[in-house]
Amino acid sequence: MLSIKRKYEVEKWSYVAPNEILVELKNVGFTNLLVRSIPISLGFEPRTELMASVELARPEEMTAQQAELYKKLKSMEFEIVWSRLKRELRLVPRSELKELQEFIPGFVPNEHLIKDMAQNRSLMNLLHIVKPEEMYAALDSIRAEDIPSIKSKEDYLRKKAEFFNTPSNIKWLISVTKLFVFRRFPGHERIYNQLVEVLDLTSTILRKNTHL
Repeated sequence: MLSIKRKYEVEKWSYVAPNEILVELKNVGFTNLLVRSIPISLGFEPRTELMASVELARPEEMTAQQAELYKKLKSMEFEIVWSRLKRELRLVPRSELKELQEFIPGFVPNEHLIKDMAQNRSLMNLLHIVKPEEMYAALDSIRAEDIPSIKSKEDYLRKKAEFFNTPSNIKWLISVTKLFVFRRFPGHERIYNQLVEVLDLTSTILRKNTHL
């Protein structure tokens, strides 16, 4: 069985692709966890991505009020940016939000969530310890049936704008990526423990901001 951390008890897990495992953990702020290896290039170790989903409203639960909540939360998507040599960390609005402004009139990024996260000392300290290569939090904003029709970046952004206008669910996707391989990298379990805790802490903050 996949072992992540003693306090995070695995409820069930399964392979969903050759390099992807879907895990459900007990007593965490997120719904499930996808663990996958991302190849870089020949001769280099792949990166490992952990993506947690935080489901706040299913399609059958969506109301006009939930749709407005989605629009508020969408403006709060964020990512991390490291300074040179990873000495300083900043939380910034996700770069994609600026691109969406061209397709969504009046859309403006909101830094409320970023400020809330920056004030969480446990999370910020942990991020400086584990130093993930990448991290972001974004709402699920593409319908599965729209994916085949996306042929360009413009198509991608236009479909996201359509989802924004008529959202069908509210689900956060939180991703952390680290340059290491589970079970082949020294200290792999410690790194996994820390990454899962980053996702757990972030999920808790996201849920707290659900009713803004």
